[in-house]
Amino acid sequence: MQHDMPRVREMDRELPVGVTTLQRLALALEMSRVARQLLVARRSQEHPDWTRAEIEREMLRSAFLSEGRSVELPLPLR
Repeated sequence: MQHDMPRVREMDRELPVGVTTLQRLALALEMSRVARQLLVARRSQEHPDWTRAEIEREMLRSAFLSEGRSVELPLPLR
């Protein structure tokens, strides 16, 4: 997803001065939604045989088991 990060940074820089906390939260949620969609699309391209559930499971694994983290995952995600 590295190639998509410049767009996310661009969206952050485009915030005008004086944006309210509520507006910033709404934008953060939108940015998160877009990033998630991009990641799902990437995983789908990398693994066309995977189901949506497998993609979601891998996204959770990579989020919680990334380098330097050690988190006990729920049984269904192991």
